[in-house]
Amino acid sequence: MSGDFNIHCACNCVRRRCHDRVPRATWGSNFVYYQVVACNGEQYGVVYNYDIAKGEIDERLKKMYHSVVQVNGQQKTNHQTFLSIPIFHSRNLDTRTVMPSSGLYVGGRFYNNLKNLLLSAKEIGGAGGFHYFMLSMAPSGWNDPKDWNLWDESLYQENYNVIKAVRQAAREAGVIYWIDLKGEAIPPSAWGYDVLRQYDRRLWSDYVRDHWKGDTVGFSLTPDSWAYMSTVYQGNNPYYLNLHVYGLAGEPNVYNLLDMAYDSIVRDQGINAQWFIGETMYNDPTNALYFRAWIDNNRNQPVVGLIQWPLKRSGQQCPDYPDPDTIPHLFYYYNDRGFGY
Repeated sequence: MSGDFNIHCACNCVRRRCHDRVPRATWGSNFVYYQVVACNGEQYGVVYNYDIAKGEIDERLKKMYHSVVQVNGQQKTNHQTFLSIPIFHSRNLDTRTVMPSSGLYVGGRFYNNLKNLLLSAKEIGGAGGFHYFMLSMAPSGWNDPKDWNLWDESLYQENYNVIKAVRQAAREAGVIYWIDLKGEAIPPSAWGYDVLRQYDRRLWSDYVRDHWKGDTVGFSLTPDSWAYMSTVYQGNNPYYLNLHVYGLAGEPNVYNLLDMAYDSIVRDQGINAQWFIGETMYNDPTNALYFRAWIDNNRNQPVVGLIQWPLKRSGQQCPDYPDPDTIPHLFYYYNDRGFGY
């Protein structure tokens, strides 16, 4: 897909890494597990295990990379590739996907794993590797503010310190990145969810004060939450948004969901931002068709990336983890509709 545009970069480049330009509709995948055995991938988290399974994880990355840049059996030279990496961490859990928070602090084992994973991914394939990275924060267990009944300042500071360390790892690796400050964390109502809303407002304020809005998508969105963004951002809106749009059974198709998103986000709340589709169905012909049509029919709304999640529309065998055949990831239905080049 051709065309590109300037990214917000009101920058003091001594302090900030500028994201100079991003092409329209880059393409990629979320990479959570490098193996799934007997429908369980928890012990195979890619960041947690990178130091002990580097060879196997790098091989998966190569296959993902070559899948996304192959179109009709031919290698494309003007491809643009995206890799999204969820960062699961906790004070009280250690599952080999969920990492102890302290290990993600600067110099810790998982900090180094993340930095080295990013370094490898940007060079995979010998042709520049993956170009762009979404780092999606997933505080778990005690650290998940969705489960807090009362404010916990200690856990808040722990989560924020992990975000700052993840940001530093990305900068040290020299990659172009965006941080999702907390996956799907916008409350789905204007009422209630007081502690979660307090968490979102505080974290957004602290992050923008200490860093800047150009390397974050704020908090990723689901269809039940995008009408309530203004209750969190309060006029200090992100430059980028991360929409999770699947078109699951019982939902409208993704074309209609994006229409609804545009009406709610842009028309009703006046939030003008560039969009990532940060999660959608795995290698799905229906979504590929509808996404292509919506983007072509709504060129006033920039969609700068489309990133699949390893969930199949039909034939899914594993209820809680990706099916083994989604690792390494395939992209051909989306490639056929012009994503990725």
